[in-house]
Amino acid sequence: MYKKCRYMALLAAAALDAQGDLFTQRVWQSPQVVAASARHEAARLRVAASGRWADPEVEGMYSERRMPDETNPMWELNLIQPLPRPGERAADRDRARAVLAITEAEWQASASMVAAEAATALAEWHAAKQRAALLLGQREQTERALSAVQNRLGAGQGRIDEVLALQSRLTSLHLDIEEESFMAAEAERAARQVLGLDPDAALPDFSAPRPESVAVHAAPERSALTAQQDEARAMKAMARAAGRPMTAAGIRFEREETSGGDEDTLGIALMTDLPWNSRRYARADMAAADAELAEKDAALEALERQFEADRARARQRIDLTERTRATVRDNLERLDREYEAWVESTGTTDSMDASSVLMLIDLLERRTMLQMQVINADLQSQISQAALWRYVPLMRGEKHE
Repeated sequence: MYKKCRYMALLAAAALDAQGDLFTQRVWQSPQVVAASARHEAARLRVAASGRWADPEVEGMYSERRMPDETNPMWELNLIQPLPRPGERAADRDRARAVLAITEAEWQASASMVAAEAATALAEWHAAKQRAALLLGQREQTERALSAVQNRLGAGQGRIDEVLALQSRLTSLHLDIEEESFMAAEAERAARQVLGLDPDAALPDFSAPRPESVAVHAAPERSALTAQQDEARAMKAMARAAGRPMTAAGIRFEREETSGGDEDTLGIALMTDLPWNSRRYARADMAAADAELAEKDAALEALERQFEADRARARQRIDLTERTRATVRDNLERLDREYEAWVESTGTTDSMDASSVLMLIDLLERRTMLQMQVINADLQSQISQAALWRYVPLMRGEKHE
């Protein structure tokens, strides 16, 4: 079954856009989505087994009538067909169809959750790599500055504390780079784990829906809650049917062998129980179904509120990222002008004194911090958009960039 459902998932992935949406394909092939597809297939097969009739019952009996002058064998055969309670089979079929709808919605929700988790991990992976690259660039520039200060110190110029300060900064940068490299590796492992990818498989690019492209009515979780309401209604109907009497119809054939000839008896029977206890239990089950319906109504309202909050958060994060980019762009331009003015006053790195080199390092660190702000703002924006996958039914083959 696992191989069959995985094959179905691969076929669905191959049927996407001709250009190929690698992210969506990877989501379709993830173990969690394949497992959800297997549960859906099991529920589909169980629909045919719903609303079943009870098997007929056959009863045979042999006895003898013993009298002083003769013994008469007696044969009896009963055929009984238990009958379903009124409304029981229809309610059972409705429940099976509701469970099928639930598993389909949960299949979609599984794909959406995998997409959200994978997109978040990919965003963190890219951000960590970008931060590590920035720090690597800063380390190279710091190493060049340290070399210049050491050369000047060897020529009898400068102070040892300036060399020590640069060495301490290099040590700190090395630790920061290791930390970012570790975070990148962890995020990559998380993405591969949730997508079920081998270490040598290509990771897809980040992908997430835009806030204006999602709607709560299309959310797989909402479809699941709606289907669960249908299941609760079916369970209520089944409970109502359970409070009705159970009946059975039968045919009886009896033969008594006597010396004067065989005597045959043919009759019909109708049996019913008295549902004194089951009606009380049925009322409790119906009340439980009503409570489940109320719970699903509250869950739907909570989902709608959560959707509005997530969409508003994504919009605000996108706006904040744009403002951050604009602010950082202006600050970088000012830093560039400050750097140019500083170069004009001090000359090249080889000709400047140690204090000037430290000022240069300060400028470089400020520039790195500004670029870090953009990277982190982009990361938070992408994470907030990745959360919107929860409201997108990926099984429709929609592509988002």
